[in-house]
Amino acid sequence: MEWHLKPVTAFSQYEDDWNRLNATHHDQAILHSSFVKALIEHFMDGSETLCVGTQNGRIKALGFLQRRRLGQWQTVMPSQAPLGLFLFENHRFCHADVKALAKALPGLVLMIDFLQVDTDGLTLETDPHFETQPYIETGRLAIPGDYEAYFASLSKNTRQNSKRIGNRLEKEGKEVAISRLTDPEAIREALWEYGDIESRSWKAEHGTAISKTNAQGRFYESLLCSRPSHDISPEAWLYRINNETAAVDLCVRRKNTLVILKTTYTDDFKQYSPAMQLKFEMIKHYASSDDNLASIEFFGKAMDWHRKLTENIREIRHITLMSVFGRYVLKLKTMF
Repeated sequence: MEWHLKPVTAFSQYEDDWNRLNATHHDQAILHSSFVKALIEHFMDGSETLCVGTQNGRIKALGFLQRRRLGQWQTVMPSQAPLGLFLFENHRFCHADVKALAKALPGLVLMIDFLQVDTDGLTLETDPHFETQPYIETGRLAIPGDYEAYFASLSKNTRQNSKRIGNRLEKEGKEVAISRLTDPEAIREALWEYGDIESRSWKAEHGTAISKTNAQGRFYESLLCSRPSHDISPEAWLYRINNETAAVDLCVRRKNTLVILKTTYTDDFKQYSPAMQLKFEMIKHYASSDDNLASIEFFGKAMDWHRKLTENIREIRHITLMSVFGRYVLKLKTMF
């Protein structure tokens, strides 16, 4: 494979190729060019490198790298990107191709870190220069054909807790309303409700809460509040108790897969487990609707509540190409 290094601004020339490569794997919304363009606009500063891999005149790989330190490169990873922004055709990592990339990059290259690689469908060529490291486990939920049968298959404790919360809400005379929003302006309102909830949490102290004035807020606004297209479709889910927002899910969909990008709940209602109850309502909706949604991807670290909803858990891993000299240098660092 031959590699050509381009500025980030050249991505617009390769959008069709990027989407074609994405389609050779799972065609995820979070790896569609529309998602990537929003990441470029709000989180990249031009110091990153777009790597274009070709074979016999055909583009077989595309991805973004940045130099981390002398001799080390890694995938560009904005915190809003659940998976690494590097695509190989058919999700196949071949040592010869990655070694050729190392030679194409400027200066001495000791290692290349491909971060947050989905192991589902991954083909990783066995080679002593490839190393993998676990990052997180994540979950996928297949939409059931029969919601009642699905709910009955869950653990006794999970079922009892959900029913207990429902009974408590009814006994206390609290009115519950669930909304699935697809209109851009309605999603915009939900986005800022989400940000308002985060602003009252620990995230505000760390400066990571979504707001109208930060890059994170602008990213989600541009991604979720534009008109739906045939490429990716945004939606938001709200769980309200007595007309107060108790939980919010921000999502993006491509074809028959929905990705939950962010989820939050209001501490004032935590005794009602609103985020979990909202997930049950989402599953119930898609199980009984005719819009052919096949699965929900969580992509965040698999928490206890993920495991209560699905047994389909898989790894997200880091893959590293390490040169012989790079391995030697790393060994010296650990010694001293």
